[in-house]
Amino acid sequence: MAKTKAASTPEINPKKAYRKSIAVAIENVLQELKEKLGEEEFMHRLKKATKVLAHGLTHENAAPQKTVAIKTSKAAKPVKKSSVIKKARSKK
Repeated sequence: MAKTKAASTPEINPKKAYRKSIAVAIENVLQELKEKLGEEEFMHRLKKATKVLAHGLTHENAAPQKTVAIKTSKAAKPVKKSSVIKKARSKK
């Protein structure tokens, strides 16, 4: 009897996948900078930038999330002046 191996794909770390998507987006936008710096230097800086941008992400929040509407609070009420400023009397 021949055993069949299940074609298992290794799980991709969501944080790494997110960093790769950031890198692709930045690389597409900054083509001119890539030409000026050179391929190697640009990729080095791009790697650093994606690490900084993805810092603090955990496996749970690395996947793109739905956008949530932010509630706006009511406008702040103006502060009432509790005392009236009195001017000094002028001397005659």
